[in-house]
Amino acid sequence: MLTLVLTRHGLTSRSRPEQHLGQKIDVPLSEEGRAQAAALAARLEPVDFERIISSPLLRARQTAEIVAGGREVEIEPRLAEMDYGGWEGLTYEQINETDAEERRRWEEDPASRAYPGGESGNDVAARVRAFLADLVDDHVRRHGHAGTTEWPVLAVAHSSTNRILMCVALDLPVREFRQRFSQGQVNLTVLRFEHGDGPTDARLVLANDLAGVLEPLPPVVAVPPRKVPSPAPPKSEPVSTASATVRVACPHCRKTLAVPGNHGEQPLKSPGCSGTFRL
Repeated sequence: MLTLVLTRHGLTSRSRPEQHLGQKIDVPLSEEGRAQAAALAARLEPVDFERIISSPLLRARQTAEIVAGGREVEIEPRLAEMDYGGWEGLTYEQINETDAEERRRWEEDPASRAYPGGESGNDVAARVRAFLADLVDDHVRRHGHAGTTEWPVLAVAHSSTNRILMCVALDLPVREFRQRFSQGQVNLTVLRFEHGDGPTDARLVLANDLAGVLEPLPPVVAVPPRKVPSPAPPKSEPVSTASATVRVACPHCRKTLAVPGNHGEQPLKSPGCSGTFRL
């Protein structure tokens, strides 16, 4: 059973800001890119690849060689990055400044519309389809049609090429390669040809897995907890005595009277008693 492990080269000196690096600007890996490739090599060290295949472009070849660790790396021209033509080396912002309308038309149908002076998605699809057909045929010659033994092959290529290859292998519309898939540097994408021997018979097992090779997150700065002031004790409201009553005894007749608490110093008189008194 053929299992194609797909990855993208590591970072280069032209990777930031992101720009169209196709076939004309052939730059090597940066130090960070080499470190990424070494991390990928450590991750893949337990895998006994039957073949290791690379795009001919330097950034992909260097990534493949670091992962191979001395094993043979086959160079496959059909895995080269898309030819970006006149947009080679430009960022999206630069293209929008000079060629915004052409970019808009290209984005409407990147499969059939070529980059100015470069390739279309369908052009790339034709070459990666031929690559997949040859890869599957070679596997069948070596191991036959049936079998449960997994025979892994590593292919090191590029962002657009890999995404278009995934569309072909999964029999999806090429024009959707930018919407459906992502390909980060030194990611792992796994396609398993377990349902047939054609270039479009793959099953997607893993896509754009960046475990272990992601850039570190910014350090976490400890923030002291915000001091919340204790709530102030409730203010004691004066008790109104407007409706309170006081019971007093008349000093003359000894009868008990209910007197309002705010009665003040006015004289009091018990009913039926001739005497008066004050509180």
